[in-house]
Amino acid sequence: MSGTDETGMSARQQAMVDDLKARDLIQTEAVEMAFRAVPRHVFLPDVPLDRIYRDDAIVTRYNERKQPISSSSQPAIMALMLEMLALEPGHRVLEIGAGTGYNAALMAHIVGESGQVTTIDIDTDIVHEATEHLTASGYTQVRVLCGDGAFGADTFAPFDRIILTVGAGDIAPAWRDQLRMGGRLVLPLTLRCTPRVIAFERTAEHRLTSANVTLGGFMPLRGADAIEERLHPLPGKDNITVWSDGKVEFDPSALAQTLAGPARDTSTGVQAKLISNWAGWAMWIELHDPAFGQLYVERRKDKERAGFEQRCGLIESEQIAVVIPQGDHVRKRRTNGIELLVRIYGESDMLAARLTNHLLNWQAAGSPPLEDDLHVLALPAEVRLKLPAGALYIRKTHMQYLIDISTPNSSTPAQ
Repeated sequence: MSGTDETGMSARQQAMVDDLKARDLIQTEAVEMAFRAVPRHVFLPDVPLDRIYRDDAIVTRYNERKQPISSSSQPAIMALMLEMLALEPGHRVLEIGAGTGYNAALMAHIVGESGQVTTIDIDTDIVHEATEHLTASGYTQVRVLCGDGAFGADTFAPFDRIILTVGAGDIAPAWRDQLRMGGRLVLPLTLRCTPRVIAFERTAEHRLTSANVTLGGFMPLRGADAIEERLHPLPGKDNITVWSDGKVEFDPSALAQTLAGPARDTSTGVQAKLISNWAGWAMWIELHDPAFGQLYVERRKDKERAGFEQRCGLIESEQIAVVIPQGDHVRKRRTNGIELLVRIYGESDMLAARLTNHLLNWQAAGSPPLEDDLHVLALPAEVRLKLPAGALYIRKTHMQYLIDISTPNSSTPAQ
């Protein structure tokens, strides 16, 4: 790269950091200085220069099915997660998912010479490339390992901080056990369908308590604790895909027949500012009902909005009911709100009644946005709990999760 190109890259790098600061994604001097010092283009040598300093994720590797399996993450979510990680000089850090090595270099800059960053990836080619990039950027002190991230790096534990740059469906015991008491684990965690980035603190030997929760997702973890396949294309020519919790059971052929049949809409009286599946009402349903799922329906008649329309609701066996906006307000935001309707397919009246009840309960609770007002307690799956009535509770293979949407100081269930 010529001197002129380097000057141009540096200017674009500083402009990207200025933008992240202006959007309040970078909040501390330590994170800012890391982004200003570590050049992203060194970690993306084969990417066109005009793409590198955009606030975009850049896919760097695909599998044999042409599905993305590795990338340089979007700088915005990287900054957000680094702020949540709260790194300090001297910290020992474990990263699950080496990617290009860029995030490891940012962390190495923050923890300094007295700290240590270990990054691990399951793919030997990714490990090799990340090592090359780190060497080229001058961050040779980063330890790059090849292995299954679900098992961590016990040889170098305990860690002050552990971060996942891949999406997880559960917290592997190794991540908890290799984290020092009072340490912090930051990961994109999918409790049912919608991924959230959660910063947990180890507050007891087997207890992790959330300190921050926000929206965001990554490519899924591969290996022993890989997330179950959640996308289910339905048979037929309508090009409909169901996205659901891995535990949701339904008959794809029967569900396709139901969707091809008659449908009717019913009023709920519930108002929402957004119809997006990221909005509070959708998350409320997801947290309260294991049958929560989403449809991706191809838009064929609307040439102005090509692609797929997302519809959230409940799916069980061949029954389905989804939430839709009253009228064509999918892309509009109105101060007076949009009424949410329930669309009932076939003989799904009981499911629709349950869906309507969830929406009414969300409205009665004050229509919480459920963006950063969730509080999650993670405990081993085998621990017996005395759950209060109405407790939000999700059980996984390794851990069980109790979710509170009121205040950070809410009482936790007795054990």
